[in-house]
Parts: sequence; C-alpha cells; structure tokens
Amino acid sequence: MMSFILIFIVLSVKSKSLQDYVDASENQKKEVLDKLELLTSEIRKSPDCENTLWNVDRDRNSVQVYFDDSGQKQEWFKVGEEHLTKEGERCVSHFARKWLSTIYLDPVRSKIAQLIVEGHTDSQRIMKSECQDSNGKDVMNFLCNLDLSQKRSFNTVKIMFEQVNRQDFQATSLAEDWDHFSSWRKRRLTATGRSFADPILIQVGEGSNQKVEDRERSRRVEFRFSMHGVLDRKPTSDDEF
Repeated sequence: MMSFILIFIVLSVKSKSLQDYVDASENQKKEVLDKLELLTSEIRKSPDCENTLWNVDRDRNSVQVYFDDSGQKQEWFKVGEEHLTKEGERCVSHFARKWLSTIYLDPVRSKIAQLIVEGHTDSQRIMKSECQDSNGKDVMNFLCNLDLSQKRSFNTVKIMFEQVNRQDFQATSLAEDWDHFSSWRKRRLTATGRSFADPILIQVGEGSNQKVEDRERSRRVEFRFSMHGVLDRKPTSDDEF
C-alpha cells in the first residue's frame, strides 16, 4: 500500500513540474508574440513595406503577409510568379532583420525549435496546360499550387540569407555575435509550402455557420516559429480529417 502511495506522490510531482514547464513556455510564447505585434506596427509604417497587409495570428504563432492583386497594395509576387518583385525583396530584407534579431536577442531563443517561412496560395486554378486535370479531381491544380507556394517560400528565405548581413547590425550586440547568429539562422530557418491546403476562411453573412475561402488573405506568406514544449499551433476543426 505504501509503495502505491509513493508512486502516486512521485507522479503527482512530475505532473505538476511538467505543467509548470508548459505554463512557463506558454507565457514566454505570449511575450514573443507581444513583441511581434509591436514589430509589425513598426513595419507597417516603414517606406520599405508601405501598403503591405500584415497580421499576427496568435493561434498559429505567426506573422502573416497577404498578397493583393489589385495594384492598390504592395505586391511581393506577381500573379502566378515565384520570384519576389523588387518591392517584395526590399520589404523582406527589412522585415527579416527585425524578425530574426527580435527572436535571436530574446531570452526565449533557447526554446525556439524552428523558424518557418510558409507559402500559401488560394484555390484558383493555375492556367497552365500541365496544371489541368482531365478527371476533374483538381489534383494537378493542387500540385501546381504546392510547387508555387514552395518556390515562393524558398525565394523568400533566400533573400533572408543573402540580404541580411553583419553590416546591417553595426554598433549592436548582434554584430559582435554574428558568427553564432549566422549558425543559429542556418539551424533554425526553413522554408515550406502548403498550396491551398490551409485557406483563410470567412463567415458568409451575419449569423451564418457557412464559411468560404478569403482568396486575398489565403494568398500569403507566414513567418512562424515553433517552441520546444509548446503546441506549434492550436488544433482546428479540420485537424480531425
């Protein structure tokens, strides 16, 4: 009987320690997201990124940048194109310096598992012959959009390596720590693409449960981070499928 009591006590202590660790990590994640909220507020005012649509999604641990095809807002990519526009390159460079240094110089850095640049498209059909499905199942369109989203995220990360250099941080502590920062960036920063598998949905009409794809907001690049001991993102209703 005594052995069962001791086992129960040990398990209770371990459970509380684990919960304390998770709670502390969640609080640290919140602090990082608070800083990113301030960062995006500054970025919106920068001439390098004016008229770009930004959002901090706390459920996804991400900073989201939306693309607009109307010509009224800054475009990072032309429709169907994988390479950044000159305006897009300039904004990525400016944002990357702020984003990477904010996370690197934060005490939470040791808990950062990955920095993920994630490309997304909307579900509109790409009008290329190789992207057309003869069976109407939309598989080739999905794969073409997957290829496009992956190439866009890769080209974004490429700029984040090529145009974020030691001289950008002169007279800061990061310049003195550049070799370690450069190694950390290689280990943590990665690129991926999701095609239109993860659209942004909006509600159709007040009081309606029906949702449809918001195409403008679905066309986006997300700058996400994941932390050890913390859910990468909150589960959604789609995760059961």
